[in-house]
Amino acid sequence: MSDEHNFPTPAWKHSPFNRFKPFTLPASIVQLWIWGLLGFGSFGWISSSDLSWELHLGGLMLLLTSGYWLVRRSQQRTATTNTKQSPLRHRA
Repeated sequence: MSDEHNFPTPAWKHSPFNRFKPFTLPASIVQLWIWGLLGFGSFGWISSSDLSWELHLGGLMLLLTSGYWLVRRSQQRTATTNTKQSPLRHRA
């Protein structure tokens, strides 16, 4: 069949979530932090008196992760506007 190339582009390719791929890295780091928090608490490696220290460390990691994500996102945004927009403009 010759018209099998005329199918429209799948909807997932137009999804706005495709642009935000750096979401996956901080999400995995946050999940690791949460599992580590639960693991340290369940194994008793950190006593209940040190829970505030653990939460402060977790908050610091969360701040560092979100800062890294913001820098990465801004770098990716400038990279896409500089390189990927011009070929698309010429092609269209």
